[in-house]
Order: sequence, then structure tokens, then C-alpha cells
Amino acid sequence: MPVWSSPFPCEPIAAGEQVDYPGPAGSIVIYDSPDRVLLRWRTEGQNPSESLDQLHRGYDSLLALSEAGSHQLLACWELPGLGDQPADPPPPADRITAALLLLWLQASPHQLDAYLQLDPGYLQRLIQAQAQPQQLLLQWLAPAQSAAQRNEPTQLQRELDASQAELDRLQQSQRQMDALMDQVKDQQRRTRRLLAVLLNKPQEGSS
Repeated sequence: MPVWSSPFPCEPIAAGEQVDYPGPAGSIVIYDSPDRVLLRWRTEGQNPSESLDQLHRGYDSLLALSEAGSHQLLACWELPGLGDQPADPPPPADRITAALLLLWLQASPHQLDAYLQLDPGYLQRLIQAQAQPQQLLLQWLAPAQSAAQRNEPTQLQRELDASQAELDRLQQSQRQMDALMDQVKDQQRRTRRLLAVLLNKPQEGSS
């Protein structure tokens, strides 16, 4: 059973034992490309102010492990190579994230130096992801459409919540009415008992 760890969220190795990063010497360390790591953090709600620093530290530590030769470093797409299957090719970079990463690298050229030593072809994949600007625009538009679609059940949920609130209000009013009727009935019983006592007093006196 292979022992593995990763500084980033990633899919586990089948039939492998995950340990805290970086794991013991000789164990496998898995990593993924920056665009995929950032997208996953975004999905998981990672604190944006920490993401880039954590990305930088993670790849620096991976490069140090690679230079030390104490661990077996594998990209996620190389995992099939652990078995009988050949390793997968590197996945294409997400277009929108690639565009933003290229802008980031223009402002801070050395931010991904550590990762580029692990994956020298990554910069070319970022550039290739920009080869079709229309597809980039369509991808940017797609989340807005998805958000609109997600608002439909949200609107329905609001209507259901309003109906439930109205039902709760009516049930509360019914409970209050039932309690009031119980009080009226109790008052009527006491009144009848009092009348019976008053009506019986003359008979007791005459006897």
C-alpha cells in the first residue's frame, strides 16, 4: 500500500494510505497545477488572502523535496503510471484562471519559479489556453448563466419558506384560538357551578 501526502487538495491514491505532508522519506508526494489548485480552493471556500501565499509556499517546499531526493514526487496526471496504465498527459489549463495567472506573472515574474522547475511545460499550457479568446469569453459567461439557474430554486425556496411561515402563523393563531376557547369553556363551567350553588341555597334554607 503506497503512502502518500500532498500540500494541496487532490484526489487520493486508490488503495493508498494518506499521511500528513510531507510524509516519511520514500513516500509519494502528489501535486497539481496552480490553476487547478486555485479552482479547487475557490470551490472549497479557501480564504482568498491566504491562497497565493499558500500556493507559493507549497511549491517551494515541493521543490525542496525534489532537490533532496527523499520523496517520490508525482503530478496528479502521472498517478495512472503507478499501476499498469501509462501516465495521462498534463491537463489543459483552465482558460480564465490561466489568463489571470499570466497577468499575475507579468507583475511578479518569479512567483511560480518553483513550480515551473517541477513542470517546465506549464507556462506554455497557460499561453495555449489563451489561443481562443472567444472560448475564454464563453467560459466567463457560463458561470453567470449557472448562477441565474441556481437562483431559480432559490426563488422557489423563498416562496416555500414564505408559505411555511404563513402556515406556522396560522397554526399559532389556531393554537391561541383553541386556548381561548378552553378558557371560555372553563369559565362557563365555573359559572354553571356557581349558579347551581346559588339556586340551591333557598332550598337548603327552607328545609
